[in-house]
Amino acid sequence: SDSPEEQLIQAQEILLKRERSLLPEFLEHMLDFQVSRRITGRRFTAQFAEAVLKQRPQEFLSKSAECLLNLLSDESPGVLKYAIRAAGEVFRRVLHSLCAERGAVSPATAKLWTTVSRMKDTIVAKVAVGSVRSTNDGVRTQSIRFIENVVLMYSDVGPQQTEGRKRAGLSLQSVPLGHAVLNRKALREEGGRILEELIALLNTELSASNYQVLIYVLGAVAKERVPRADTVMPHILQFCL
Repeated sequence: SDSPEEQLIQAQEILLKRERSLLPEFLEHMLDFQVSRRITGRRFTAQFAEAVLKQRPQEFLSKSAECLLNLLSDESPGVLKYAIRAAGEVFRRVLHSLCAERGAVSPATAKLWTTVSRMKDTIVAKVAVGSVRSTNDGVRTQSIRFIENVVLMYSDVGPQQTEGRKRAGLSLQSVPLGHAVLNRKALREEGGRILEELIALLNTELSASNYQVLIYVLGAVAKERVPRADTVMPHILQFCL
């Protein structure tokens, strides 16, 4: 007979490809595996949430975000890596939706922004200098990649520059002035603080793969968000000497 993991994969196939109309009825049942005693069950939940977001993001954004926030507290690196990757999808979509809103923001949207902000803070904490020894290399890699997009979103583009890569095209210029929830100055300052935390990792003991990802990310920030280049480039050059 099929293993529990194979049965879950078959269920995902049905809900996301064969019988999509059944997804609203069974979504919560699938997300309930976030509390499974099996690591594979919890890992599947993170993967499933990401797959749902790519297919039907607006319908299930809130439920997926709450599930992923819970999974970010998991102790298994295998679960965390997938949860962080999926969290990047959630964060980008929620911020994009917020930037498109004019006037008052609904209580549901404000609550969702609070949820994804907590997700961001949880992931940023995983790359803090004080947690270097306790964080798995793969988890740190996914965290650095998540933070890259946060910094890009929380930064200005240069006066002659288009808005970065398509997968992370949001910037502070995407935030309407006088937005009910998002404040450009506050986001710019937070982006700067988060960037400084990434830069501080250059002076810690990391694996070769972590250093490679970190240098790539810092270089991308300097290239795609020119106003941040003066902060980033001296540290990259010093590290490479």
